[in-house]
Amino acid sequence: GWSIIFAFAGYGDEWRRCRRLLHQTFRPDSAPKFRPMQIKRAHEMINLINDPHCHFATSVYVFVNY
Repeated sequence: GWSIIFAFAGYGDEWRRCRRLLHQTFRPDSAPKFRPMQIKRAHEMINLINDPHCHFATSVYVFVNY
């Protein structure tokens, strides 16, 4: 439900926990710790695009053009 969305959370312990998490995670100095995961996912996506048995590239083409 809407209670899991931080913007709609009522003020209290849950709100403070979410706010602390956002402030710890979405800061310029915390971005480097996400880099290994981003590189791994980018490689997975490239492998998926290059897989001849996967129609990922065709799906993207159809989505973009229609």
